[in-house]
Amino acid sequence: MQALTTWNLEWLISPETEKLCFDRGWADLERTAIPMPEGCGQGFIELCHLGQGMDILRGTVSFPAAMAGQLVPMAVAKGSVPEPMFGVQSAKSGTVLIRERRVGVELIFHKGITFFQHVDRLDIEPVVDASEDLELTIITMGVPVLATLIGERAAMSLLSATGIEALPAASTRLVPPTVSQLLYDTLPPSLSGKMRILFSQAKTLEYLCALAVFLEGGRETQKSSSRLTRAVVSLRKELERHEGKVPSLSELARQYGASAKALNHEFRNQNGKSIYAFIADHRLTESHGVLERTDIPMKRLAANLGYSHVNHFISAFRKRFGYPPGSLRRKPASP
Repeated sequence: MQALTTWNLEWLISPETEKLCFDRGWADLERTAIPMPEGCGQGFIELCHLGQGMDILRGTVSFPAAMAGQLVPMAVAKGSVPEPMFGVQSAKSGTVLIRERRVGVELIFHKGITFFQHVDRLDIEPVVDASEDLELTIITMGVPVLATLIGERAAMSLLSATGIEALPAASTRLVPPTVSQLLYDTLPPSLSGKMRILFSQAKTLEYLCALAVFLEGGRETQKSSSRLTRAVVSLRKELERHEGKVPSLSELARQYGASAKALNHEFRNQNGKSIYAFIADHRLTESHGVLERTDIPMKRLAANLGYSHVNHFISAFRKRFGYPPGSLRRKPASP
């Protein structure tokens, strides 16, 4: 007989209450009140088995205003899983500190920040900030199930992108509302029975796909940023060696495989100046030394630096240094 996932909730907020125990072989957990002492507010949880080893748990808790600022340990959740488990916890509202005992870490998440875990057994303690109401959605499934749903490559990439490739592991990541909302919509109160299960299965799969696409996009953005950084380093070296007219920004962008805006923006980030401001300053600085050390004709020097007319060079030089370039070549008067 196949081993089942088991859940055991020991209520810390109401220690005298009997544990809530159930496993995947049982029926779904209907909306059930969380045992909260008088004056501490109210809360509810529900658990839905979606089949193929997927579970969704929804929890809501509201606190009285007098408890604002308090951190409330809600429960210790322990359980066993037949295979390595992938878990997601996301709060539509409220803030939760998760003590992930299996991993040995404490992580905080709230709206916009999602908690991820990859464990071989369940052992967590959620602590809730009573300053605002909490609405929490949790999905769990075996890692092989995740691989079956979205493909093995995408599943492994998802685990890697969330920093939980190792076992056991837990992390938090920024996830946009457009993705998280799909998770919040997985248990619609307007549906029941098989229709609700089918809807929840579809929404869960949609969420997992959207999450994988978002995380992969983030990795690609990071890779792209790294490539752009290297491109700007190479571009600066080229500009420092280049003589004559400088290629246009669009030509440089094509050469370095980036948009003109992105290339110029990254160049400014690294060098404190736009590409053409850097070129102008670098060339004028170089020309100052050349004028002092050589007798190259000024017209030729201006052409080498990319100026269309020597007068443009003289004007730029005067603006940069406060005196004309010819002053560097005036011979001292004979005694």
